[in-house]
Amino acid sequence: MAAILALLTAGACSDIRPGVEGPMTDAAAMRFGTTEISSRTTLYDKESLQQDGAAFAVWCAMYPTAGDKTKYVTVFDRMPVTYHTADNGWSYEGVQYWIPGFTHNFRAFFPAEIDGAPVAVGVQDLDKGDAMHLEISEFDLTQGIDLLAASTEPHVCLPGAQWPTVNGVEVRTVNLAFRHLLCGIAITGTADAALDASERVVIESLKIYGMSRKGSWSGAGSGAAGTWTPSSDVTTETNPYAMPVSLQGSGSVTLAAGQTCDFVTLDDMLLMMPQPVTEDFVLEIGYRYQTAPGNLYVVQAPLSAASLAAGWEAGYKYHYRFTVGGSDGILLDAPSITPWTDGGDTDVDIL
Repeated sequence: MAAILALLTAGACSDIRPGVEGPMTDAAAMRFGTTEISSRTTLYDKESLQQDGAAFAVWCAMYPTAGDKTKYVTVFDRMPVTYHTADNGWSYEGVQYWIPGFTHNFRAFFPAEIDGAPVAVGVQDLDKGDAMHLEISEFDLTQGIDLLAASTEPHVCLPGAQWPTVNGVEVRTVNLAFRHLLCGIAITGTADAALDASERVVIESLKIYGMSRKGSWSGAGSGAAGTWTPSSDVTTETNPYAMPVSLQGSGSVTLAAGQTCDFVTLDDMLLMMPQPVTEDFVLEIGYRYQTAPGNLYVVQAPLSAASLAAGWEAGYKYHYRFTVGGSDGILLDAPSITPWTDGGDTDVDIL
């Protein structure tokens, strides 16, 4: 998701120094203004972001532009930036100002909280200028939380300048380009069109397992989506990563010849850690034929059978389709792959 956050300033760079309360001249306050979301197909779309109290967390560190970068000052430390319906905009507690002679770096993470508790994100390498980055450890990916992160190039507030510069170019907004840290999986099943017209396939169960339930993420380096490392908490047949709600308990889905069912839809995808797809990653399907209800077939289809040279990548949707034939077998097609962000005329503005 390419969501752009604008951190707007209200005037010129202020003449203040760390440790001095308040500006000595008219100040340029940092204010959060507009967020643009480039796709309505994201889990965090316009409607979900414009909920009263929705928030992302921001970190900002500054250091002397012409001095020692290790002499940094923390400006924001996990500061929640919250949407308020009454004001139709974003705000944070207190106010911060641009400081001349200092370079400012920003990092952000969405959401700021899960079930009322801050997301356990840490910031690293504050003393290394634009190498500062965020990290999260042992995150439970089966929660189905869409994680987003953003970073900026250094913003330099020169002495006497009215606005900070980025790579020598004056800017009047600080743009945080949020990106998805996860990928999405959709699953569709079909009864072979060649089945007898009187036959029905009854899907009794569908499980996905073999991948780790938890992972650790680091935003270090040049990769836009950072790097994920799986934990040792590997899911199994008895403790799967996911099962479609429609098949839990006593549920089943009956398909006639040529009939299709979306067990996991593109609108409500299964969120997964970006990673290589190994032969241990399994889509397990349990099914019967209506004409022989006493026979239950359970097939473990390796997801690696559909070769993905780059594995699952952050910010992409992978739509898997399987077909149940008439010879007690399953055909798993290579997934169709589309960017999570559609772009184009799906752009919306949150004002």
